Amino acid sequence: MSDSFKDLAMESITSVGAGYEFVKSAPIDCSLEAGVAYFSNNFDVQPDESHIGARINAILRVALPLGFEFKDTFTMYPNGEDSQDYQIRNVATLGTALGSGWDLLGGVISEFDNKPSPGVKRLDDTYFVGLGYTF
Repeated sequence: MSDSFKDLAMESITSVGAGYEFVKSAPIDCSLEAGVAYFSNNFDVQPDESHIGARINAILRVALPLGFEFKDTFTMYPNGEDSQDYQIRNVATLGTALGSGWDLLGGVISEFDNKPSPGVKRLDDTYFVGLGYTF
């Protein structure tokens, strides 16, 4: 399969760290996590690479009127070997329970690579809508 954004055959990120929840209430949750990470990228065209870096993650959840919930997860992956090489991933979703175990979720995933492989885009957005059932 071809992916013009990442040129990846397989990517793995292994991370360990700690987090803190700043706000924990019924309408709003807000937390921050940080840790050390190991990255392994197997590319389709470019030479494979791996490196040590970090994972910085912020999560915001807001309960909205009419049973809707907004959630935003912002993650940054700095490269420990090259400070100009970093990736950012943001997942913003809006969801609601439909009743009888059914849920509706929609959102956008934005991915940015500051130093992509030659010929690969720096920014990619994926829009999605999902219907789920919990049993």
